[in-house]
Amino acid sequence: MMKYSPLGDETPLLANDICQIALVLDSKNTFFKLRYEIKNENLVSHMDFICSQLQDKTIDQALDILIELSSQKKSYDFDFCCLQFRQGIEALLGHIPLDNENDPLICRCTGISLAEFESYIVKFKGDEQEIKKHSNINMICSDCTYEFKNYLYSLSQKHHYFAGFDQEEMIDKINKLLEEFQLYSPAEFSHVQLECTQVAYPKVVIKVDHKGELEQEFAKKTLRNYLERELKLAIEIYLLGYN
Repeated sequence: MMKYSPLGDETPLLANDICQIALVLDSKNTFFKLRYEIKNENLVSHMDFICSQLQDKTIDQALDILIELSSQKKSYDFDFCCLQFRQGIEALLGHIPLDNENDPLICRCTGISLAEFESYIVKFKGDEQEIKKHSNINMICSDCTYEFKNYLYSLSQKHHYFAGFDQEEMIDKINKLLEEFQLYSPAEFSHVQLECTQVAYPKVVIKVDHKGELEQEFAKKTLRNYLERELKLAIEIYLLGYN
């Protein structure tokens, strides 16, 4: 593993807690030399391979190569290494702004800022799996898990999205499930009127008559388990009486 220590005409490309990269460009702006230091020795072979692919390439060519390598999805470790080089090159080109208090980075592996993350929330209506699939956020080292979950929750509420649906779509979906629930549920539920009136991820508000009966822990748990199984989501149920 090559020791990272920018010397002479070397330019620091990336420096974070996991990986540091420096480079030297020749007179034609091609990669004359790449050096790196990485804490995880299991990643060394990937880093060496990527360096070999970028050698003697221009910055633009290197970026195209990294995008192509990332699209192959060989492994999480390989993707992580590609993203380190890609983030450094895009920052060098000015494509990724420096972390700042007005638009902080949410995921340093991918260089995704809060503003960019919010755009993914809007595009995919807060669908966690679709956001991860298209952005790679929280998919490499998982250090941003807390920030990812926190902003997923708060921004979904801000834009009134519920795990891939807007409010109206989710209310309609839950009401159809409530109809099925009463159709196939035990007899004690057959006389209870249920209607979803409000959602705010992960909160589901359901209006009921005979509220006292459903507030019994067993009955409420039965309803919640059914909805969670069908929605494939962990939710919180709040019961609201009609009167």
